[in-house]
Amino acid sequence: IASNTTWETELGLVNSSATQTVTGQLKAANDSGQEVTTGISAISLAPRARRQITVGSELSNATQIGSMVFESDSGAIRGYTKFYQNGIYRVAIPAVSSVNTGDLYVTHIASNANWWTGLSLLNTTSQATQVTIDFDNGASRTVSLAANEHTRFTVESLFGGQSQTDIRSAVIRNGNGVIGLELFGNTAAQTARCLEGILLTDDTTTTLYYPHVVSDTTWWTGIVAYNPGASASELSITPYSAAGAASAALTQSLDPGQKYLGTAEQLGLPS
Repeated sequence: IASNTTWETELGLVNSSATQTVTGQLKAANDSGQEVTTGISAISLAPRARRQITVGSELSNATQIGSMVFESDSGAIRGYTKFYQNGIYRVAIPAVSSVNTGDLYVTHIASNANWWTGLSLLNTTSQATQVTIDFDNGASRTVSLAANEHTRFTVESLFGGQSQTDIRSAVIRNGNGVIGLELFGNTAAQTARCLEGILLTDDTTTTLYYPHVVSDTTWWTGIVAYNPGASASELSITPYSAAGAASAALTQSLDPGQKYLGTAEQLGLPS
C-alpha cells in the first residue's frame, strides 16, 4: 500500500459466489508489521458484489499503512491492488491469495536512463528472515526482513542509486513466507508515461498465454518469457490473429537465467 503526496492505492474486492454473502475483516499494518487502525473493519459483500476502496480517501491513518489483508472464511473472494499517480500513470496487480514457499522469480528488470524497477516485499511470518537477490549479471544483494515487516526499494537503490543497465532479471532466494510485487516504469522526464507491474511468485509452467497483443500506430505490446531452470529451454512462440489464425512460430533458445523480451511487431503480428 502506498498512499502519500505522490502515490495513491485503490483496493478492489469481488465476491465470486453466485449465492453466498461473504463477510470479512480488512486489516492494515505499517511497514514494521504493527496494526494500524483504519476506520473500516468488517466488510460484507453480497453475491457477485464488488467493493472499491481508495485508501487515502476512505481510510484513516492512510500514510502509515504499508500492507493490508482481507480475512474471511470464504474462498470466493478475489481482488486487486491498483497503484497510481494522478494524471501520470497507474497499474493494477492481482491481490495475493497464496504465500510463496520457494524462490521468487523477478522475470523482468529495466534499470537505465529511461526506466526504473521497484520491488515490494512482505514477510508474512512471525520469524525474521533474510532473502538474497541474485541478479543475472552475477551481482548479489541481501535484504533482511523482521517478522511481518514490509519493505520497498528500487533496484538502483541497492547499488548506490546508480542505474544497472546490464541487469535484466533476478531470483530472490529463501522466499519461503515472503510475498511481493514489482513495478517498472519510465522516468518522469518521459512525455509518454508507462507503468507496469507483476506479482513475484515461485510458480513456473511449460505454457504461457498472452491473451491480448496489439501492434498499431497507437499501441505496442512487449512480452517476456524467463527460464529460471538449471538447463536450457527451447521456446516456441506462436502468434495468432484476432480471428484465431496462427502464424509461423518463432523459436528461441534460452539458457538458464535468460529471458526472452520481444514486441508484437517482432513476432510478425499484423498491425
